[in-house]
Amino acid sequence: MRARGPVYHRHVRRRSAAAPARERSRDTDRLVFFSDAVFAFAMTLLVQRILVPTGPNYTHQVLAQWPKYLSYLLSFAVVGRYWLSHHRLFAFIRQWDGVLIRLNLLLLLFIAFMPFCAAMIGQRAGYRISLIFYASTVGAAGLASLLIWVYATHDHRLVDADLDAAVIRRYRTRGIVAPLVFFLSIPLSLVSLNAAYVSWFVALLAPTVVRTDSPRRHRETVSTPRPSHK
Repeated sequence: MRARGPVYHRHVRRRSAAAPARERSRDTDRLVFFSDAVFAFAMTLLVQRILVPTGPNYTHQVLAQWPKYLSYLLSFAVVGRYWLSHHRLFAFIRQWDGVLIRLNLLLLLFIAFMPFCAAMIGQRAGYRISLIFYASTVGAAGLASLLIWVYATHDHRLVDADLDAAVIRRYRTRGIVAPLVFFLSIPLSLVSLNAAYVSWFVALLAPTVVRTDSPRRHRETVSTPRPSHK
């Protein structure tokens, strides 16, 4: 009799002949490669707003750009977080359809808009409109990412049939955190702009609290034989 440990029962449902694992399609890989290029381009553009000072008072001008440095670091972390999330989600997604492509383009729409929002924060952080633009864009990107996962996993539409429901729920929970915090920071800014900015760091750190197992571990758990007991 084959003995199965708690990790196996928690992450994997028994594979059946009627629902074999799907092979990742080449077009799905193309979708991921295209998305990676947009993420990389957006992250590169973030630094373009930081100019090398010229003329007298060079040191003062360098130090005076600290809001732009902070905006760059924050935005790089935000876009990087969404890229990591996109990478993890599409490690589970095996197939694609027209709706998935449109949802993915919606996500990339907001990612490509991030350099503009970062420039607003870097130059006019004290203006509430800058915060609203930034928070709305980041929150909308988070919702688009969440919609990708919800659509792909509904009835295991575009993922393996044996992908455990606990894993699906865990990624949904992670996907809610960022848009919720960034959208709530908008009314919070009416009370305190600084408190609203601080809340963004909560959105960046909170996903690390919600533990998520990697798809590689999930697949290895399926394929690794279990010890038998006579």
